[in-house]
Amino acid sequence: MARSFTIFTNVFSKLEPKAFLNALEFHAKMLQNSPQLSEQPDTISISCFRQFMRMIKLGEPMTCMMPLPKEHVEFYRAMVVRLIQANELPETATNEFDRIFPFPSSS
Repeated sequence: MARSFTIFTNVFSKLEPKAFLNALEFHAKMLQNSPQLSEQPDTISISCFRQFMRMIKLGEPMTCMMPLPKEHVEFYRAMVVRLIQANELPETATNEFDRIFPFPSSS
């Protein structure tokens, strides 16, 4: 169900950096609590990104260690860079992101 990720990117690409983390928290919980969406690949991907953000901001453990679709990694990484530029994340977040979510090969 690629629609969940499309909606996510449309909304989150326009959010002010200050609102991003709270909105991500709310959106991920909403998807996880929906019986129709909770096990969908897009929901799992968004939840993994939420875990990453919580790890960076709050020091929580990262338990989601799975490959994500290339377009998801591209979008999430762009959001991390944007949040670093807005001083919402530490500069080390990009290196951590690249370590946890390696860019999928094109093969």
